[in-house]
Amino acid sequence: MKKISLVGVCLATVSMAFAQADRVKDAEHMLKGYTPDYAGALTVIKPALENPETAKNVNAWYIAGKASAGVFEDVYKKVQLQQEVTPEQKDVAGKALGQAYKYFLTALPLDSIPDEKGKIKPKKSKDIIKEMANNYSFLSTAGNFCWEANDGQGAYDVWELYLTLPENPALAGKVSINDPSMAGNMMFIQGIAMLNSKDFQKAMEKFRQASNTPYENENIYVGGIQAAMQVDNNDALLEFAKKGYDKYGTKNTLFISELINDRIQKKDYAGAHQYVTVALDSVSDPSIKAQLLDVLGIVYETEEKYDEALKAFNEAAELDATNAKVFFDLGRILNNQAARIDEKNADSTTIDPAALEGYVKAADAFDRAYQLDESRFGQVPGILYRLYYRLGKGYEDKASYWEKLQ
Repeated sequence: MKKISLVGVCLATVSMAFAQADRVKDAEHMLKGYTPDYAGALTVIKPALENPETAKNVNAWYIAGKASAGVFEDVYKKVQLQQEVTPEQKDVAGKALGQAYKYFLTALPLDSIPDEKGKIKPKKSKDIIKEMANNYSFLSTAGNFCWEANDGQGAYDVWELYLTLPENPALAGKVSINDPSMAGNMMFIQGIAMLNSKDFQKAMEKFRQASNTPYENENIYVGGIQAAMQVDNNDALLEFAKKGYDKYGTKNTLFISELINDRIQKKDYAGAHQYVTVALDSVSDPSIKAQLLDVLGIVYETEEKYDEALKAFNEAAELDATNAKVFFDLGRILNNQAARIDEKNADSTTIDPAALEGYVKAADAFDRAYQLDESRFGQVPGILYRLYYRLGKGYEDKASYWEKLQ
C-alpha cells in the first residue's frame, strides 16, 4: 500500500494559504499608482474571498470593496467626460458599486473580532467607513445606470442601499438622505421595477413608502392599486385609492372609480352617488365627465335603475365619442334591456319590435367599442355573432362576419 505523506499534505495546505495571501497583496498592489486596475484587482481578489484561509481576512474584503467601487468610478468618469459608454457597461458599473457596499459591510464586523487575549483592535474600520461615506451619494447615480440599462432588479438593489444605509449605526451622522423627494422618486421606480418583475408585495410596499414622502406622482397610487389587486389586498387598494383621490381628485378617475366600487360592494348606493355627484360638479373636461357618467351608469345599473343607467351612458357617449368603454357599457345595457323584453315574448316566433330596436342599437354600440379598442374588448366578436344569430333572417351575413372574427 502506498503511504500518504502527511508532510506533503501540510506543505500543500501551507502553499495554498500563501497563494491566497499573495492574491490579497497582488490585488492591493494593483489598486495603487496613477492608473489603478480596478477590474483586474477584483478578478484577482475574488478567489481569496471564497477560500477558507482568507475568507475572514478583513483586508481582502476591504480591497474587494475598493476595487468594486473603482469599477463604478471608471465608468462614471467616462460619462462625465461624455465618452461613449454602453448601457451594458453602465449596468455592470452600477451593480459594482452596490457590490462594493456588500464587501465593505462584510469586512466591518471582521475587523472587530477579539484577538487571543479577548481584545478588539480594529485596523481597517475607519478606512471602511470612510469609503462607504465617500461613495454614498454615488449610489443614486449607480441605480440610475442600472435603470437606464433596463435592469430593474439591479436598480432596486442599489437604491435600497441608498435608502437604508443611513440607518446603519456605523454610518450614523456620516450619511443621510438630504432630498426626501428624490428618495420618494427612487421608491416609486423601485415599485415599478417590482411590478414589472411581478413581485407585487414588494411593489405595494414601495409605492406605500413613496406615498409617505414629498415626491408627488399620481402613478404612485395607480401602481399601488395595481399591486394591491394582484395580491388581493382590498384594504391596501382602498388606501391607495383614497390617498390618490385626496391628492388628485378626479384628474385620474381610477381613484374615484375604486372608491365608488367599494361603496357599491357594500351596497352603500347613496355613498356611491355622492362621490359621483361631487366629482361631476368639480370637472369641466368632457372626457372626464364622460368617464364619471359611465361610472354613474354602472351605479344605476347595480341598483336596477336601467332607464337612468341608459340615460347616463348615452350622455357619456355624446360627450366623448372616443371612449371605448362607454360604448361597450352602452351596448351591454341596451342588449340586456332588449333581452328582458325578448324573454316576455319567449313563446312568439318573431322578435318584439322594441327588442329588435334595442338589439340593433346594442350591436352598433358594441361595434363602435370594438373599432375603438380591439385589444381591450376582444370579446365583442363573440357577443355580436350570438346577437346577430339571434336576430336570424336578414342578419346572416353579419353573423357570419363576426363569427370569423371570434
